[in-house]
Amino acid sequence: MAALQLPHWLDQLGRESGRGPELVSRIWHDPTVRGASEADLELAALQAACGRIHEDPAYERLASRLLLRRLYREVLDTPEPEPEAYRRAFVEFLHQGVQCGALDERLLRMDTALLARALEPRRDLLLPLIGLLTLADRYLVREPATRRLLELPQFLFLRVAMGLSLREEQPELWALRFYHAMSRLDIVYLHRHRRLDLAAFVPAFKAAQEEHRPGLVVIGDPEAQERALRDICSVSSLQLGVSTVLVDPQGRVGGRGRVPDKSVGGAAWVPVRDLRELPDVCEALLLHARPRVLVTALDSLADAQRLLRGAGTTMLVAAVPVRSLDPPPQELVELSTSLPLAAAVPRNGKLEPLPDLRRALAKAARR
Repeated sequence: MAALQLPHWLDQLGRESGRGPELVSRIWHDPTVRGASEADLELAALQAACGRIHEDPAYERLASRLLLRRLYREVLDTPEPEPEAYRRAFVEFLHQGVQCGALDERLLRMDTALLARALEPRRDLLLPLIGLLTLADRYLVREPATRRLLELPQFLFLRVAMGLSLREEQPELWALRFYHAMSRLDIVYLHRHRRLDLAAFVPAFKAAQEEHRPGLVVIGDPEAQERALRDICSVSSLQLGVSTVLVDPQGRVGGRGRVPDKSVGGAAWVPVRDLRELPDVCEALLLHARPRVLVTALDSLADAQRLLRGAGTTMLVAAVPVRSLDPPPQELVELSTSLPLAAAVPRNGKLEPLPDLRRALAKAARR
């Protein structure tokens, strides 16, 4: 039987943002939503919101909230779980995952109750719709035989953090550090084959934590740089689900005519035709839009230094006009001295991620 008046839960979702009531009202008057039974109403509203994102990007946030309700219902049997119930369910999830063979039993050797208390369910709201869809489709743990969903986004972040910390002397301490960085979407790291290289990732993360790296510098020939920037846009926007902007000089990295190429994933594409304006466009985006990741190609190391100093909480990924570290350019040495940076440099024809640009420069200088 179709609902006759706006359900309380949908009304409450609308009140969570300034334009929410307006968006919810439009969805409620959609014939596919008004005609849906109470059991199908949530799914109908989600489909309606997704179908209107091209009209108004504000629907993306509403759609992500509706999707979260469905994930919560599947895992926790309620669309609006209390924070403590969410945390208790994490420990149960670990035992279920180990029992069905989906998780490593070593995870249970850690203080799971202590770690569960650190979970922040509200951080699920930080994930954009594409991030939630990608997690649900590819990464959240399911029961192997029935494909029943067992995991929620914060479970995933903490479970991965625990796995990264298994061999640490203080595994719970490092698990919490990893978890908070990942769950706040603070961490972006370039990996060459789209699969996280844990042996390289862990020390790089530790260094980033201690030195607060503001960016990643991409070195190499122009073709290799452009390929790396496209990969970074795709990994950042789709796999990690963080807000990513590509400021594209003359559309040569991710442009095809007037639309972005599919290779840049879900990154917002900002083509700049006049190269003299590119640093100013980047500065304006860093100041006003504040994306988690800003990707661009620069004509000078001076521009890179200028932007890195004003990046704030944004990670700047910049291709710079340096093809090789043999010999190390003095400007790059000075830049790495003033700012702790990660790098991607040529190795055997491929771009290899390095956690510390200064070490790479020092190594090149000794050759």
